[in-house]
Amino acid sequence: MMNSRIPSPPTKLFDAVSIVVHEHARRLARHHDVTVFLGQEKGTPRSERHEGVHYLRMPLLADRAINRLKVLDRFKRPDRPFRTTAAYYAPFAMRVARVLAKERFDVVHLHSVVNFLPRLRRALPEARLVAHIHDHSMRDFDGPSAEARLRRADLVLACSEHVIDKVRHRFPVLAG
Repeated sequence: MMNSRIPSPPTKLFDAVSIVVHEHARRLARHHDVTVFLGQEKGTPRSERHEGVHYLRMPLLADRAINRLKVLDRFKRPDRPFRTTAAYYAPFAMRVARVLAKERFDVVHLHSVVNFLPRLRRALPEARLVAHIHDHSMRDFDGPSAEARLRRADLVLACSEHVIDKVRHRFPVLAG
């Protein structure tokens, strides 16, 4: 009897973004060195390879504690949620930036969390930063803050023409 088990990725594919990240990574890994940074869940290894992709996990304990501040969204500026602040996943972003700088990555493809762009640009001044917008979350950022973050990217992509049109409309200076 032949084993016909389909190899499953070493990460949970629980939403559209995780599926896109997985598919991009495994396809790029055919011809490039690819590392995907993830939060480390209990019982998962810090580092592993699958289909040519290096999965590197970072602890999230501090992030989970800090992210409890999102409860303030109900009381203070609900139009600008906590996830739009520099504090959102800040320890994770700092750890990733340190690894990226040490290893000298050429391209960083960031999915949805544009808050990380300033920190990543400081860590990797010569790298190409790609911001990939998957939803309408950019509408939650105040204009000047979001524009300043997006200016750190070398390329801004979106999952659809509809989403990128919304970004272009909101930030006409960055439309190109």
